[in-house]
Parts: sequence; structure tokens; C-alpha cells
Amino acid sequence: MVMESVICVEVQEEFKLNNLIKKIMRRLVLVILVFLFVSLSIHGQTYCYRLLHRVNNQGVKMETAHTYKYVTFVNNMTLCYESDESGNKKLTTFADAGVCQYRGQSGGNHVYIEPNHQVLGSFNSMLGESFYFSSDFSRMNYKNKTFPDMILVYEKVSAPKDEEAPIELY
Repeated sequence: MVMESVICVEVQEEFKLNNLIKKIMRRLVLVILVFLFVSLSIHGQTYCYRLLHRVNNQGVKMETAHTYKYVTFVNNMTLCYESDESGNKKLTTFADAGVCQYRGQSGGNHVYIEPNHQVLGSFNSMLGESFYFSSDFSRMNYKNKTFPDMILVYEKVSAPKDEEAPIELY
């Protein structure tokens, strides 16, 4: 009789342990699925754009150095931000600063504008970016409130290759 009660207690303990393992496994699978969903929805597309020229508010084109800007689109192309070539957002003071929301089309162009930030208060008038893309995203106009009278004109290009350092310096 004692032997049977010991076996019964062991079976109950094993049953509880199995149920605990099943519960942990279900939660683990749920957590993995959530991370998978989040990572798939966050994954973005990064494009490289080369600066062609600047245009002032009188429409005068000005030559400029041909620098590059990477722009990453996320959340089904509803958000974009300036990034590095891997899609990592450029560092800013505020976590969501520099993230522009899709506002629709205007004249056949895609419009992305940075919303006002509650935290910034009166600084909102000095900050803010706007991206305007051609219908096929091959050209981009960039404006910011820091230089409101200037539009930077970019074209989509393949990412530049790293330049090799010369063997000799002169």
C-alpha cells in the first residue's frame, strides 16, 4: 500500500512536470511567433540616393558635392527615415525624430513628412524633414525646416563601392 502511494505521488509529480513543460513550450512558441511577426513587419527596403544639385526658392539650380543619402522604407512603405546602407536609422536626439509618414500622392509624387513631436514643443518650428519621391522612387527631393529655402535633388543609384586607399601618399 505504501509502495502504491509512493508510485502514485511520483506519477502525479511527473504529470505536473509534463504539464509545466508543455505550458512553457507553448509560451516559447508564442514568443517566437511574435518576434518573427515583428521582425518581418519591421524589415524594410533601403535605397541609395546621390545628390545631384540644390535648388533655391527662386528655382535656381546650384551645383554641389555628390554626396549619398540612404533612405529606408518600413511598415509597407508607410514610413521612411534616413539610414546607413544597412537600414539602421541615423542617430537623433529623440527616438522617433527623423521618421517620416506617408501622406499620399501629390502631382504623381509620393509625399513623406515628419510629424510634429509633442516632446519638442517650440523646437518643432526648426525641425522637420520632408521627402518627395517620383512615382517609381527613382528621384527624391529632400527638404528640411533648418534650410527652408533649399531643396536637395537626388537620384536613386546603386550603393557606392568603398574606394581603395592609394598605395603611396604624396
